Amino acid sequence: MTQEEFSTHWFTKHAPLIVPFFLDLGVQHYEQVRSPLLSSQLRFSSVHLTRPKQMHGPLTATSPTFTTLVSTYDGAAGMPSQSDLQNFPPPSLAKWKLAYYREVILVDERHFLVSEAMQHIHRVPPMTVEGERNVVIHDGKCLINVPESVWEVWRSYEAKGCAEEKET
Repeated sequence: MTQEEFSTHWFTKHAPLIVPFFLDLGVQHYEQVRSPLLSSQLRFSSVHLTRPKQMHGPLTATSPTFTTLVSTYDGAAGMPSQSDLQNFPPPSLAKWKLAYYREVILVDERHFLVSEAMQHIHRVPPMTVEGERNVVIHDGKCLINVPESVWEVWRSYEAKGCAEEKET
């Protein structure tokens, strides 16, 4: 997978899959940062790095220490804080939401990342990773186009969950 293919898939295919799940969880901000580098800096509470199957990086950071860490990655994601993700997915997550996460989001992550994102996250301080930034969710609102087909899949999982709740 080339860097361009990785970036395109991450933003146009993977981000829309995450949107319904993150909005339902109350995530207020999610953004993707990738090379080629621009002069912009990140401004969010946390950064998660994502490693594609083939490395094409490098990302850079505002300090040499963090540049060494991020230089092997093609992208970084601004996501919820460490405390929000310590027990992810949360034990209280409805079964249908967990199924969506496992059967839709994780399946896609395995397609274009080395492993599931939660298995190779490295935290760095906010405003340290430099690169091209694409905001997906800001102030709890989706800023990208999510195809109706994605919403249909989300609603089908929700309907299945509601049906299962009625049976119990």
